[in-house]
Amino acid sequence: MARIISDKAMQGTLINVAVLPEYQGQGVGRQMIKYLLAKLQEFVDKHDVFLLELLPTTENISFYVKCGFDYNPKVMSGCYLWLKSRKKYKN
Repeated sequence: MARIISDKAMQGTLINVAVLPEYQGQGVGRQMIKYLLAKLQEFVDKHDVFLLELLPTTENISFYVKCGFDYNPKVMSGCYLWLKSRKKYKN
């Protein structure tokens, strides 16, 4: 299970990613995040930019970084990912 709670404007929080222990380490969590990010990108493409945040445990930081999130405790206490409209921002 994975879910995002959002204001449907420009910010959201990835609040749960849960994988049964017997399926952990097999890419299931990464696939769920990939799916959610693809759906979120469709929304962002119709709008402008979107900040997705999450507060991982210390043990999970590297997982989220592998999924494309940034982690810089000097900037923000958790992990974050800026999504930009591919139509408006070509890079």
